[in-house]
Amino acid sequence: MSDEIKSPFFSVCIPTYNTAKYIGEAIQSVLNQTFTDYEIVISDNYSSDNTKEVVDLFGSDKIVYFQNSENIGLYPNMSLAVKRARGKYIQVLCADDKLSPYCLEVIYQQLEARGFSHGAVGIGYSRNEDDLQTEPLSDAFDYKVCTVGIYNFFDYLNQKIDTNLGGFLGTICAKKDVLSEIGYFGNNSKSLDADVITWKKIVLATDCILIDKPILCYYRQHTEQISNTAELKTTIVEYFDFFNEYKNTLYPLDIDGRKTKKFLDYRISSYIIHGISIAFKQKKFSFLFENLKLTRKYGYKIPIIVILKRYSIKFLIKFLSFIDTRFG
Repeated sequence: MSDEIKSPFFSVCIPTYNTAKYIGEAIQSVLNQTFTDYEIVISDNYSSDNTKEVVDLFGSDKIVYFQNSENIGLYPNMSLAVKRARGKYIQVLCADDKLSPYCLEVIYQQLEARGFSHGAVGIGYSRNEDDLQTEPLSDAFDYKVCTVGIYNFFDYLNQKIDTNLGGFLGTICAKKDVLSEIGYFGNNSKSLDADVITWKKIVLATDCILIDKPILCYYRQHTEQISNTAELKTTIVEYFDFFNEYKNTLYPLDIDGRKTKKFLDYRISSYIIHGISIAFKQKKFSFLFENLKLTRKYGYKIPIIVILKRYSIKFLIKFLSFIDTRFG
């Protein structure tokens, strides 16, 4: 029997580091899948807790566990997990998140309906576990699905910027061949936005399906997650490097550069507003100054008007919320 026949359709890749507290729920959410042609590839980034013991308790032959000899960083570890996977499509799952039991079934059905011509799928997520689809889906279910590719790249970029469908790790499902073509998730162990950048590269490399409804991923928020504990939070450079790397590809889609500027203005203003927030709350100015420095280094004008507009709206929302709580 050939390797191709023996290989599962999906490989659910779970990168982990000291997540013994949560990884059991993540694994169980995969084992609960209604679509059963999958393997679970766990790449343990040299955890010092009892992650391995939690994994071993399942005793499932669907689980393939690897432990690195040292901590190589989140995205190099994610890339390694994908390289070790045997499936045709890679569904990524963070070790502290959960999938709907219908996740792989819905993805497979949507791919099958389009003749498996799409190289990636972005799924909808929620920070509220109660939103996760746990009830059977009827034939009449009102799916919210669209497609995105290079032909509407900037429309997607500037309209879906807040929903981030396909943006972070847990929402990405892509052909292994496509991930290999774009260089997986990169080798920058200090990066915090490599998953978002990877998705943008995927959209440029293949046509993608976006499934916004039903909610197929629960994105858990907690104080120990890497986005809260990582030392390096400055990621503006990731976006400048991306647009420089794909300049020849993007230029025909955005000849005057306005669409690129619109996206960068929004994204950079987000980081600067975040830096202002940290400066006020924690008396730490390094993040803010580093972002301003990097923006100027790349010759990009700081979007003052966008920052003022967004910060004013953010402040107004908080003020109205306070009034409602205090006097409502």
